Amino acid sequence: MLDAPVSGGTHGAAAGTLSVIAGGPAETFAASEDLFRAMGKNVFHVGDLGHGLAMKLINNMLGQIATVAIAEALVFGKKAGLDPRKIFEVVSVSTGNSVQFQNRVPRMLARNFVPGGTIDISYKDQELETGYAKALGVPLLMANLSQQVYQMGRAQGLNKEDGSAIIKVFERMAGVTIGGDD
Repeated sequence: MLDAPVSGGTHGAAAGTLSVIAGGPAETFAASEDLFRAMGKNVFHVGDLGHGLAMKLINNMLGQIATVAIAEALVFGKKAGLDPRKIFEVVSVSTGNSVQFQNRVPRMLARNFVPGGTIDISYKDQELETGYAKALGVPLLMANLSQQVYQMGRAQGLNKEDGSAIIKVFERMAGVTIGGDD
């Protein structure tokens, strides 16, 4: 038996470019690898049974924390008088750039909050992350803090919007809007 969660979202599933993250016996992974390669571009064996899930939770956690930081930075920049499109241009070629920055900022600028993954799903994933870490005795400061931001989004009714909609939490607090007619 293997645990083999995937990463790459609905777009990656449609394009066949998912990352498959498998945990379990090496011989079982080897016997299943062709199946995983049929649906994914990147296939990883990360260790024992359960390690696939642990790796998936870590990946999700980093993406969720980054999304909160990106939203916060864009609102900060807008409030400081910067053009959010110029922030995207500069950071895209600077040390603050990341895959998540490249994925989230265009959606935020376009006000495209059609779900690829919802605020509710992100919150649920964070509950899994923080619960697992608590069971291991590992403090997750940033994950717990970002989970509270997602809870704020849920309290504002953003539940079924894309995770990029988390920017609305910061926009409401700062009294600015990013994108659209900027």
